[in-house]
Amino acid sequence: MVGKRGLFDEKRRVPAPAQDEEGERSITVWLRSRPASGAASCVSKDSAGRARVRVPMASDASNSSPHEQQRALAFDFDRVLGQDVVQEDVFGSGVPAFLGRAFSGRDVLISTYGQTSSGKTYTMIGDSDRGEDAGILPRAVRHCFDRAAEAEPALEVHVEMVEIYNEELRDLLRSCKADHGATPPRKLAIRSDPRFGTSIDGLERAREPGPSQALSRIRAALERRATAETGMNRSSSRSHVLCFLLLTDRATGKLVSKIGLADLAGSERQGKTGATGRTLKEGGSINRSLSALERVVNDIQSYRKQRAPAGASCARGPPGVGFRDSKLTRILQPFLTGRGTSVFVLCVSPRQQDAGETLNTMKFGQRLQGISQAVVVLEAPASAEANHEPWAAASYPLAMAASAPGGSRGASGLAKSFARELAWCLGAIVLRGLLLNAIVAAPWV
Repeated sequence: MVGKRGLFDEKRRVPAPAQDEEGERSITVWLRSRPASGAASCVSKDSAGRARVRVPMASDASNSSPHEQQRALAFDFDRVLGQDVVQEDVFGSGVPAFLGRAFSGRDVLISTYGQTSSGKTYTMIGDSDRGEDAGILPRAVRHCFDRAAEAEPALEVHVEMVEIYNEELRDLLRSCKADHGATPPRKLAIRSDPRFGTSIDGLERAREPGPSQALSRIRAALERRATAETGMNRSSSRSHVLCFLLLTDRATGKLVSKIGLADLAGSERQGKTGATGRTLKEGGSINRSLSALERVVNDIQSYRKQRAPAGASCARGPPGVGFRDSKLTRILQPFLTGRGTSVFVLCVSPRQQDAGETLNTMKFGQRLQGISQAVVVLEAPASAEANHEPWAAASYPLAMAASAPGGSRGASGLAKSFARELAWCLGAIVLRGLLLNAIVAAPWV
């Protein structure tokens, strides 16, 4: 069953909790290494539970052994999943707990990240919807439907799916057969809201009676995803795919929260993939969007380090974070800021020839762990009507706050800004007077 776009309004949302259960940190990073196929592995897990990667050293010593020409670097992540961890253990190691936050009003993102041919799609989607090969996505869909049926008040689960291909948005749920070529596909547009983040206008929104029907629609949609054969993968993903599960109140239609399940395409090196023509163009688009995500993470982390008080509110962040540099970063913005909480599963290859890409993936994960965003609940004005929704569930830091029409700052923030500008003006006047007096008193005047 397909629901209409106006079934419920995303701006009518229940309030988010004021603070995460685990404190201020809102991004969790796991690491998973695909099994080594016979060759020596460059990735291991030490006794302290840290991920270790051995990378080649720049050495000209011809008499050194290969082991001596390598260095081992250790990284601390929230969870390191060994090469022998099966799909069920990946899901059971913490995914249900994060999905539970969505039932408390938090937006939740679970995403895979890593180089091409590192096991991202297998981790997120798997080879089947049931059994030991089922990935995070089908298990999460079944979990959410089961929990929504037991929730009080009763909740419904809606499904949306979007593909980002060469920086174009494609609706994977919209059946091509339904159009018969008579009508053009819907044009998708990313809409921004200073209180609730971004949403994709025009996406097909499906409401199925149970998890089996929903997974059938999702599996059919995934078959329309763009793939191609490269030198590293016989079925390489050429696009980013995001599946959204929207939890709504069955009685009121209010949006409770949004769950994003993202299978990001892998970063590529043309020398390894051997891509040419259209496949090369697709790889370039993938790399640019992933680079935009890395820049956003770097900017948010830099902002966190520059904040003076550790617990200061981040509602007045710098306006320079490049969420608009790519479609991917714009869509992920609500999960990286404000009321969102995210889990990034870093997928790495254990092959020695991929040690450089594995190291870059781990460094990106380390930067992700440095991001902390406090959720701030803004209370409704006292004069609000009884049936009016509380004003905002969260104040979005960084770029969103800069574009907000005054709502998230409040009177106190405006007063401080005015006082700061006034101080600058008075300082400039005093400095100008001192310079004029110095010029008049100079002996050469």
